[in-house]
Amino acid sequence: MNNMNVEEFKRLTTTDKSGRIVFRNGMDKDSVNIPDGVYKVRKDVQEYTMLINPHTKPRMVASDAYKKRPCVIQYWEYKDALKNEAKRVGLHDLPGHIVSIKFIVEMPDSWSKRKKLSMDGKPHEQVPDIDNCLKGIFDALCKQDKHIWNISNGLLKVWGFKGMIIIKC
Repeated sequence: MNNMNVEEFKRLTTTDKSGRIVFRNGMDKDSVNIPDGVYKVRKDVQEYTMLINPHTKPRMVASDAYKKRPCVIQYWEYKDALKNEAKRVGLHDLPGHIVSIKFIVEMPDSWSKRKKLSMDGKPHEQVPDIDNCLKGIFDALCKQDKHIWNISNGLLKVWGFKGMIIIKC
């Protein structure tokens, strides 16, 4: 077994498109002693992949009760579709501690194949904002989101060929 410090571990590893740690030199995680605090695998973590393009929650106004703006109608359709998709994958309610949420935003059809290949997995730095995507998730999957106190590995918003939301909790 090979002992290494944190700096050496960082130098010898990278992450793939799905965020998993991969060794650059072909070693596997069972052949090394990984430093404490760097790579801890929780056996109780479940991953839920919902095949739906992320959508934001619009700012609601009082007149939305009778005027039905297009952005509000789209949001309600998204919310219903997200509830159905969560039910399909077995996610009934979000726990207070979430490991990570990854938003994969579908690339536009107008992009060339070459551009799509170069942008796959790259950070999505345009609207919709990540906090508004998160509000849409919480509103759709929680009656009240006050019990959520931690998202430990954070939020990620990237480009992808198909829109989806991956929640680890």
